[in-house]
Formats: sequence, C-alpha cells, structure tokens
Amino acid sequence: MRRVRYPKNYSVFVGGENEQRDTAFNSIVKLWILVILLIYILMVMQFKSLSIPIIILLSVFLVLGGALIGLFLTNSPLGFMAFIRIVSLTGIVVHELYQMSVKSGYDRY
Repeated sequence: MRRVRYPKNYSVFVGGENEQRDTAFNSIVKLWILVILLIYILMVMQFKSLSIPIIILLSVFLVLGGALIGLFLTNSPLGFMAFIRIVSLTGIVVHELYQMSVKSGYDRY
C-alpha cells in the first residue's frame, strides 16, 4: 500500500457506509437483547414461574448456534440481513415453544 503524505493539520477518516452498517448492527443487537428480556418478563407473568421461561429462552442459544453453524458451512457472512433472519427465526422458535407449553398445561400454574 502506497503511503500518502498529507499537509500538516490534516487527517483522514474512513467512514460512510461501513460506519452506518456498524451503527445499525449495534442497534439491532441491543434491540434483540431488549426483546429477549421483555419476552422473558411476559412469560414469567404468564406462567407465574421463573424456570419455565428460562427453559423456553434457552432455545434462543440453540437457534443462534445453529444459525452461526449454518452461516459457517455455507461460507456466508454474518451481515445485516443474516442477523435479521436470525432474529425472525428466534421469534418463531420462542412462539412455537410457548404454544407447546400452553397446550401441555403449563400456563395453569
């Protein structure tokens, strides 16, 4: 890489699309954590138990691990769209496990 000499009191800042993507990705990670916390609080209120929602939310780590393994095996990057798909898959899995636990009668406690 060629070195470029800049006049005194000048600096170079690399930003643009990369910076916007990083900001959006960080915002989605924070939002994902907040949503998981809110889902946990709602399930604790629904089931009146701390353990059943924890068991359901442990599936989130399985979803995340499976998605990351799938991205690795297909040589796909962990980009913005992949993270959106992981968030959607997390919602689907948590919803299905919630429905299964309600049908099993765990919501009566």
